[in-house]
Amino acid sequence: MISRRLWPALKTAGFTRSAGTFRLRSGDGGAIVLGFQGSASSGGDLSLFYLNMAASTGNWLRWQESRGYPDAFRLPGTSLGQWWGRLRAAPGFDDGIGRWQLASVADAEGLGGLLDCVP
Repeated sequence: MISRRLWPALKTAGFTRSAGTFRLRSGDGGAIVLGFQGSASSGGDLSLFYLNMAASTGNWLRWQESRGYPDAFRLPGTSLGQWWGRLRAAPGFDDGIGRWQLASVADAEGLGGLLDCVP
């Protein structure tokens, strides 16, 4: 459901996709990274997940690469981010224990609409 419903909004915003990781790159190589970490409790029409985020400048990613992380610049992830954290679920999307919850196509489209509001 994430890829079918959220990917169009992220793509419109300029993100690229690799599996469950979405990246928005700047001209100097900086990156905003969104990582959807699925939960084993998901199934059927229910998607439960954490949303991990990171932001890094191009210089930070090049420095990480020089430290022995060969893909840090080419394919940045959330774990080596200069600034990182887990995005709390928005009201109406929280499952009660901190995970994001999409229980229907309407939920996914609503979350896509929230992304449209992010500058």
